[in-house]
Amino acid sequence: MKWQRSYAYVNSTHALLPFALNGLYDGPGGDQPAGVLLHTKFLPEIVSKSATEKQRQQHFHTPQDFDHYYDDVAAAPDLWTENSQQYMGPDQLCRLGLMPKLRL
Repeated sequence: MKWQRSYAYVNSTHALLPFALNGLYDGPGGDQPAGVLLHTKFLPEIVSKSATEKQRQQHFHTPQDFDHYYDDVAAAPDLWTENSQQYMGPDQLCRLGLMPKLRL
């Protein structure tokens, strides 16, 4: 999604407004990918931020369910795999089948 000033994220980044932007979203448990969120959370400072976020306990309804997640991230895992690729743009994500080509 190329961001525009008139758009808004709902429920963190799980849905968008205006509603028409969610046209390909099947909803929770759906099979159709609606897009790819290029999340900056895994920048180098995430290791130190994980301890802070675990302590804050502010993740949705049951924050304690995410304690293991913060512990795993704080352990500084290597997220690179032999299939890792440098991001080259949204067309690449479509070619890889990670999201559909969407024309609004």
